[in-house]
Amino acid sequence: MGYNPVELTKKIAESSCTMEQIQIWWLGQSGFLLRTPKKTVAIDLYLSTTIEDSTSNQPWKRHIRMMPIPVIPEKLEGVDLYLCSHGHRDHYDVATIQALQNQNTEMDLILPKPCMEMAKNDGFTNGIPAIAHEIIGYDGVQIKPIPAKHNAFDCTETGDYPYLGYILDFDGIRVYHAGDCILHDGLVELLQEEKIDLAILPINGSTPELIAKGFQSNFDYKEAPFICKEGNIPFMIPCHFDMFTINTEQVGKFVNYANHQMQDVGYWVPIIGEPCIFAKNGFQI
Repeated sequence: MGYNPVELTKKIAESSCTMEQIQIWWLGQSGFLLRTPKKTVAIDLYLSTTIEDSTSNQPWKRHIRMMPIPVIPEKLEGVDLYLCSHGHRDHYDVATIQALQNQNTEMDLILPKPCMEMAKNDGFTNGIPAIAHEIIGYDGVQIKPIPAKHNAFDCTETGDYPYLGYILDFDGIRVYHAGDCILHDGLVELLQEEKIDLAILPINGSTPELIAKGFQSNFDYKEAPFICKEGNIPFMIPCHFDMFTINTEQVGKFVNYANHQMQDVGYWVPIIGEPCIFAKNGFQI
C-alpha cells in the first residue's frame, strides 16, 4: 500500500506550499485536494465503501475497491471548498461529504444546479449551485464551471448542465478538472481561450460491454493528452483509474502513449500519499 491512512491524514494537514504554488494530493479515482496558502479545495472525493456495499448483491456491476481508503475523511482538516462535478456516486459520495462537513463546518459545497435537490434531500443545506460559465469567486480562487458531456449533455428543461468541469484560477495559476467527460465539439476551443496551465483528466475511456451495462464514458488514454496538445495546455495529470476493478485503465498505456506521441505535454502520474507541487512553469515534485 505504501501509506497509512492516519499518517497520511496528518501529513496532509501539516504540509504547505508558497503563494506561487499549488500542492496537489490525489486521493483516488478523480478525487483531489488542491492546496494553496489561501484555500484548500476538495474535488470529487470518494473516501468510503458505499458503492461496494450497494453493489454487493449485483454481480453484473459489482464494484470492488482496488485501493484502500487513503485518509480518514472525518479527520481531514482545513477543507474550505468541496466541488462536485456531477451526481454519480464515485464523484458525489454522501458519506465522504458528511464526514468532511463534520470536521470542516464552514466548508462550502459547490455542485451542478440540477444536483441541488438531491443534495438537499441528503441533508446538505449549504449547497451552492454551479451554472456553466458563471464564475463563483473566493479570495484565492475563482471557479468557472464549464459543460461536460458524459455520453450526452443531459441538460434540464431550463438549460442547466448536470455534468460539469471546473476551471480554477488560483491567483493566476489556472487548473482544469474535467470531472467525467468525453471529447465534444467546442471543448478544445474553449480550453484554448481559457489559457489553462494544468488539466486533470480521466483516462478510463469506455468499452461496449460497460456501455451495455449502463456505464458512461470518459476520455481515453490517447484523447486526454490530445486534448492538452490541441488546447495548448502544457501539463496534465491523468486520473479515474485503479479504483474499481470493473472500470479502470492501465496508466502505463497513457505513459507510453504520451512519451511517444505527445512529447509536448508534460505530465505527472499521481501516487497515493505523494503530493506534487505545481507552479506556473510546471511540476516541482
